[in-house]
Amino acid sequence: MEKQFWSNPRPFEVAPERITRYHGDGVSGGADPYADVAGSGSYPSGHTNQGYWKAILLADMLPEFAPQLLARASEIGHSRVVLGVHYPLDVMGGRIMGQAAAADRLADPAFARLVDEAAVEVRAVLEAEAGAPLADVAASDVPYTLTDGDLYRDHMTYGFEQVDPSLVNDIPAEAAVLLRTAAPDLGVEERLQVLRDTAIEAGYPLDEAGPDGGWLRIDLVAAHEALAARG
Repeated sequence: MEKQFWSNPRPFEVAPERITRYHGDGVSGGADPYADVAGSGSYPSGHTNQGYWKAILLADMLPEFAPQLLARASEIGHSRVVLGVHYPLDVMGGRIMGQAAAADRLADPAFARLVDEAAVEVRAVLEAEAGAPLADVAASDVPYTLTDGDLYRDHMTYGFEQVDPSLVNDIPAEAAVLLRTAAPDLGVEERLQVLRDTAIEAGYPLDEAGPDGGWLRIDLVAAHEALAARG
């Protein structure tokens, strides 16, 4: 496991006097989230990883709501910083893992077929409840947050400066599948170009050099918004 490999102590254990502790009710959340993770490594954030890959799969099923779903995943990751159980770099690493995990699963035809079948069911239920096509609902609905893109991008780097502005990489080819339902008429290279055009600059912490090192740079909210603007 990555946490055991890095074995980085958590914020509330390193600087307990600087952490405001929050406790759950034991029903909707752990009664003592600190006891649950005490002594375990902080990097990367597993909750963030799960939040992103689940949100990405939901966005794949419901691309009309992708920015809101992804913004929620971003907030799930940020909540771990607020709790004092993770550092920003843990959350950034979790996002990278979540994206890569979702891309790996969606690249499997058997798994993608199951996701497609689930999407048909979910869409049918939601449209029956809404009484309208989801595209119309998305166009008229109040977004989860009015600043989806800003929120998402803030949590991509947490305000860190570029550590190596000269670093050169590219968006991994495997990431093209993350836009498969948002841009079904585009080919792999065209989807990759959308991801390149909307990505942040290279060289931030956890970014890697090389032709497939740009997982950190992928701004999925901006990519979905760019595709929506195309019509």
